Amino acid sequence: QRSFHIDEVRKSAGELKVDSKWYLSNQVFPPIARLCAPIKEIAAAQIAESLGLDGKKYLSYDRSNDGGGGDDVIFATTASIQDDADRFKSCESLKLPCKCGVHRKFDGIFDLCTSSSSSSSSSFSCPTSGCDGMIGKDREEGTSRAMNAIASAARKHLLEYHEGWFQCKNPVCRRLTRTMPLGSAKCRACHEGLERKSTEANLYTQLVYFQSLFDMERAQKKLEAENKERKEKGKEELKLDLKPDEVAFCNDLHRFVTDRYINKNGFNYINLGALFTSIFG
Repeated sequence: QRSFHIDEVRKSAGELKVDSKWYLSNQVFPPIARLCAPIKEIAAAQIAESLGLDGKKYLSYDRSNDGGGGDDVIFATTASIQDDADRFKSCESLKLPCKCGVHRKFDGIFDLCTSSSSSSSSSFSCPTSGCDGMIGKDREEGTSRAMNAIASAARKHLLEYHEGWFQCKNPVCRRLTRTMPLGSAKCRACHEGLERKSTEANLYTQLVYFQSLFDMERAQKKLEAENKERKEKGKEELKLDLKPDEVAFCNDLHRFVTDRYINKNGFNYINLGALFTSIFG
């Protein structure tokens, strides 16, 4: 129904026109998507939008559907444009200790936002009688406790990555091994494929999640977007009213995660100078 003989097109006096979107989506997009598949930071949605197509239709794209050789490569929205809820949905939560020794889950600065009729400072307090909360009267001591908790959590994920475990893709088997068979990455029990249990992307996302929990600028942007939506719906706006000690506490921890883990992680950084030095001198 979409194809016509060249003579019909000529006799149509301009009524029949080339369906450029069909050619872009069926002949141009697939080979470009296959070429960009090894680049994890480039999603199918970005490629589609660059070609003038609707990127939403390509948020989940299986390369095996267009003759990709059955490699089961699925394109997803890149992390830089994902919502935090989607990007960090698989991340392990962080628990911070109070002075009394009780560890409580910390969901981030944005979670401290409240309505005008309540106070956000209670989120740093502890229900235990006589406990001064996460920060306590001595902020430096409270910050040190939190840093130790973050370091312990990060060390757990770093160890899991460096152990190099592989897991069977078969949902029934799910056998774990650190031995990669020669010749093929197949499970010795069921002969299904193996995959890394902890990948570079998973580790980096977990560390970025820890960083995001204490990012004041990120929380302010989320608050502005949330209040804009609430205002349109006629709801009461939220506020983020933190005490000076609480702001300093969050800034110290954000700086700690950034300097100790994010800046030293090479997953999301390419040194182009070093890459092309050997070529151009």
